[in-house]
Amino acid sequence: MCRNGDIMIVRKPHYYDEFRCTASKCSDNCCRGGWLIELDKKTEDYYRSLGGSIGRRITDSLITDEDGDTCFRLADGQCPHLDAEGLCSICVSLGEEHMGVVCREFPRYSLTYVQNGTEVTEHGVGLACEAAEALILFDEGKLCITDTGTEETEEAGEQNNCEEADTCEKIGDSEETDAGMLLAARADIINILEDRTRPVKSRISDVLEYAVSLQEKINEEPEEYELETSGDAADNCILLFDIYDGLEQLNSSWEEWSSLVRQTIFEEDGFMKLTDELCSIIPDYELLMENLMKYFIFRYYMKAVWDCNQLDKVKFAAACCLIIRQMLAALAGKQNGGVTREDIIKLVRVFSRQVEYSEDNVEAVCEEFLFGDELSAGNLRNMF
Repeated sequence: MCRNGDIMIVRKPHYYDEFRCTASKCSDNCCRGGWLIELDKKTEDYYRSLGGSIGRRITDSLITDEDGDTCFRLADGQCPHLDAEGLCSICVSLGEEHMGVVCREFPRYSLTYVQNGTEVTEHGVGLACEAAEALILFDEGKLCITDTGTEETEEAGEQNNCEEADTCEKIGDSEETDAGMLLAARADIINILEDRTRPVKSRISDVLEYAVSLQEKINEEPEEYELETSGDAADNCILLFDIYDGLEQLNSSWEEWSSLVRQTIFEEDGFMKLTDELCSIIPDYELLMENLMKYFIFRYYMKAVWDCNQLDKVKFAAACCLIIRQMLAALAGKQNGGVTREDIIKLVRVFSRQVEYSEDNVEAVCEEFLFGDELSAGNLRNMF
């Protein structure tokens, strides 16, 4: 279990501390996202202990979802406590410290594992928020990941999920999984991606090849089919979209985007034509793809401490970049080449809210990489 006073390592990318919620200035407020937001038990108990009109207003808005979790009942697809100025009325009335953990922390995320007997918690901010996207997508610098030592507190233990940390400790300290080895590999991958003397598609190709080679060493057997290429690149990309379309729909805009991609690229046989033109259409295209890959690698790669399969984390990152690239190509086709940074931020946010904010959706995609030969590393490379 997490114990108060234990020393742990906190690891975060350089942009993490720069993040600030823009609240009422946000053009796509997450409180209007149509999501049922789960309340943690501590916050729920506090709300139910309140008296007066604010206590009644909050408790009257609480419902139990199909999983048995307590959530706020949505009103016209948005949180009922969002005021006319686009601010959280609970935060305004009671203070930020009395918001639920999810509301207080979004779009931040954490991952906890054990490295050489020391608990490590990695923090980041996700792409479902435009303020976070502005920090990540067009950052021209190198990804700097900093480590700090801190004392674990009761509150931090709650947020980082002690049960998850216990699981990490059991697996992360085993002979099968070496967190230090994975960290070194992640650093190698990021270094490959940041070699801007070569086209980004070549860098992504090298990363996939690197991950295949490393997985062979971990499994002590060859990944015989992984670097082979089979089928047509456009057909394989259709298969990739079929997988993402089959996920639980979390974003109402996803179906519209998927349909646009299929119409403007696949049905008009423009798969390579439009995507090849993106470098000239979008001046920051190479930087955008590099930063997207680094984001997905930082966020998901260390989950391999659980299953020893770092290859599917790299394939997931590459597939996410492919999907976003095809969405960009479709938008460029629709708008006759005019794609702004604001367009890119909105598009990436649609993707992130559809895919990343359901662990089931992420796991479903990764399972396809484990069992589907059509989505081999070789075929993913061929799609770029």
